[in-house]
Amino acid sequence: MDFKHRATELLTKHLEEWESDPIRMQSGYDYELSYAVMMKKFEKELLQLSVGNVPKGKNSKKKLQTRFGKIALCKNHVLSKTVGCMNISSLTQETMCYIG
Repeated sequence: MDFKHRATELLTKHLEEWESDPIRMQSGYDYELSYAVMMKKFEKELLQLSVGNVPKGKNSKKKLQTRFGKIALCKNHVLSKTVGCMNISSLTQETMCYIG
């Protein structure tokens, strides 16, 4: 199964869960909040899916904090090449600098 097909299945799963949640229809606030929560989960899972298979050995994989949450990836993946010794993605590091 290719990446696009698995990503489509992932989105379908999250949308179906979101649509079946009755809390989202209680107010506009709940609707938007439940949508944001659903999308954050989807984005994290999609990013994890996009990095490919994660090796089993602890010496060949790395955990990285991203703006979507912590993911596991191969040490050779382009995302694992971060500046410094922090296990934080480059985009997340930049965002943290703006926050101060």
